[in-house]
Amino acid sequence: MNKKTPGEIARSEFADRLHATAAFAPYRRSPTALARAFNIRFPHMTVTSHAARKWLMGEALPTQEKLVALAEWLEVEPTWLRFGNASSSESSASVQKSGDRIESDIRLLSEPERKIIRAALDAVFSARQILK
Repeated sequence: MNKKTPGEIARSEFADRLHATAAFAPYRRSPTALARAFNIRFPHMTVTSHAARKWLMGEALPTQEKLVALAEWLEVEPTWLRFGNASSSESSASVQKSGDRIESDIRLLSEPERKIIRAALDAVFSARQILK
């Protein structure tokens, strides 16, 4: 019988919550993509793909500073991401942050990349009008 230690359980549950976060979906399978995206958003506290892999595999927890930054980026409460106990008011507050996250991500893009996003949005809204 191979019983997990409390630390192993905590790391595994953190990885599960990280994977369950909707904004995390594009990075679920790639530690390199996760590290790159994190480092673009938080260049003052970079992570390696090896560290990101450890987060994804439940082998390590991020430092408190990185945990808070990761939670901000993924629009969840740091307490929930680390411990899994968020109140309903915390959950609703994280939903309100989605516009802020999109806005900050767009600011990271170059002007040509913003034009591509604009064209994609125009296409989506045009398709909606056709389907009505």
